[in-house]
Amino acid sequence: HLQTSSGSAIYLDSELISEEGRSPAIPVKIGNKVYFGTSESVSVWVCETDCVLEGRSEFYTNGEITVQSLGDESVLWYPRNTQQGGWGYGIPSEEIQLFSSSHDTYTTAGMSFGPNGEMAFGNDAGVLMVFSGKGNLESSQEADSNSSGFQAHPAHFLMVGLLLGIAYSMYNSNRDLTNKLGVLLILVVAIFALPSVSEMWSKEVDKLTEGPGDWNDNWPDSWIGTQVVVFELPDGEVAIGGLSGYENVEQLTDAAALEAGIDVEKQSFSIGEMIVSFDGHELEGWEFTVDGERTPVGISEAAVSEDSVVRWSAA
Repeated sequence: HLQTSSGSAIYLDSELISEEGRSPAIPVKIGNKVYFGTSESVSVWVCETDCVLEGRSEFYTNGEITVQSLGDESVLWYPRNTQQGGWGYGIPSEEIQLFSSSHDTYTTAGMSFGPNGEMAFGNDAGVLMVFSGKGNLESSQEADSNSSGFQAHPAHFLMVGLLLGIAYSMYNSNRDLTNKLGVLLILVVAIFALPSVSEMWSKEVDKLTEGPGDWNDNWPDSWIGTQVVVFELPDGEVAIGGLSGYENVEQLTDAAALEAGIDVEKQSFSIGEMIVSFDGHELEGWEFTVDGERTPVGISEAAVSEDSVVRWSAA
């Protein structure tokens, strides 16, 4: 399953059998079935002499697909590599269920399962969670679901009472009482909705006033509205700004490194280029953010805008 410039492609030996979405996951083979994942869907193919698509479900994954053996059955788990994070589980062609936690973020690592039902989950932020068994996992899911569901508020009962009062007064042709109850209902609705409206308004104002993510107020004003790259090297941070016209992280990083005199070593993989070291510093690997956010794609696919800040730091 190879990444291409427009998505990905599944080959059987040298024969192309399917063109798929971007950022392919590591395939998993169980018997004569092979499971694939991309940023668009998960799929299962039955492979004998030829490979035939058996099922597909929409889901965003591009990490390690993991198999959980439950007696004679197997459950497939898929890390969801988005900012919302979480893990999907299920069989392609069926609805993929989602397990979420309070630590969700970008996730590419596969899960691990112990002999007594233990389940270990890790995300790209370095948070490891271990559940003692499937029962605890289901309980956690149920608790999360219940906490996010509808909860009655005293104002709801008051509004229902006012509506019943309005209906009763209209039935008895009491226009004066109907008008009074109607005004009171409008007042209650306004008071009840005001906090939500205020919060939404505040968020929208923040979006309009805040600058690009990861901006440093100590940088020159001439860098505002331009592309900036930050290298967090072991011997100090190097920031290069005032750049423009670059379309992806690789182009922008190369230009900034050239201007800063930083030597960049890359290595080519089937999924694209990967930076191995800056000025000979390999460390435990290097990772980048764009405007303070991690991206689920590689350096040649990660797009940047005219005022983006790309930050490189040790993994």
